[in-house]
Amino acid sequence: MVKNYLFYAAGSFEEGYGHLYRVFSIHKKYLSNKKSIFLYRNKVQEDFYKSKKLKAIKICEFEFIEDFVLIIDTKDKDIRFLHNFIKNSSKSICIDTINDWVRKFDILVIPNFYFNPENSPSVNFETPIFYGRKYFIIRKQLPNLKHKNTYLITFGGSDPNNITRKILHIIYKEVKSNEITVLLGKGMLDQETILKKDFPNIKILKDLKSTFEIINNSKIIFSTLGTTVQEIEAAQKKAVICFNSSDDSQDFKKIISSTKNKKLWLNGGHHLNLNENDIKKFIKITKYKVNYIENHNWGESWKEILFE
Repeated sequence: MVKNYLFYAAGSFEEGYGHLYRVFSIHKKYLSNKKSIFLYRNKVQEDFYKSKKLKAIKICEFEFIEDFVLIIDTKDKDIRFLHNFIKNSSKSICIDTINDWVRKFDILVIPNFYFNPENSPSVNFETPIFYGRKYFIIRKQLPNLKHKNTYLITFGGSDPNNITRKILHIIYKEVKSNEITVLLGKGMLDQETILKKDFPNIKILKDLKSTFEIINNSKIIFSTLGTTVQEIEAAQKKAVICFNSSDDSQDFKKIISSTKNKKLWLNGGHHLNLNENDIKKFIKITKYKVNYIENHNWGESWKEILFE
């Protein structure tokens, strides 16, 4: 039986912490009693792992061990720095990417409730694909947060297209300002004072241990495509999804075709042309019925991949 698990995940102020939290969730849920090593290339990655009291080693200082499973979570186009790790692994697993280098891995996992390989013609490699909500681990941090929000704005990372501010301009005078909460990503912390000055009475949160709890305690969430979308579906909340790329609209169509409740989702538009009128109408209804979803099976199939 494999005794060692080796992780690498992308992470920075600009990219956000989604990849890092995802590998941490896998470790915490299934491998906390196993020998796990986390590789890093920058200070953000190192500090994240050490804050979780994980064994972290700089990637260029790693000395190879025998018999390890490699798990990587990155969308980098160039992963030559990982080639020796892939070559020496007993089993290699990559997460949530359709880059051509997937072909080098034994397994691809796409932890995404709306992914369907039949609707993804670019996924034509022979690497086995495991996908769906049963591979997305919901990060819960108990007890529940005390914050109760009506409107939650969360665009993670550095929000390069400044959608947070654009959404605030749209909704600030439409609703009670003290019912708006903004969750700042690590790359946005310098915006806290400015946002509070320009939009008095809004609440600002940062450095949360679990985004799921804050989503679960909100009524309408403004976000973009990413791991937050999975948590929104699990919590069955209303969501306005705004796009950083024109290609995102295709993924939004997949969300609508896969969700348990289509009426909970709104296409917020591209960051250069947000659907202002639709957004204003959508946020007026804060009381809504949803199809109840048992979320205990989210992420449950990882054990089959890790231990087979």
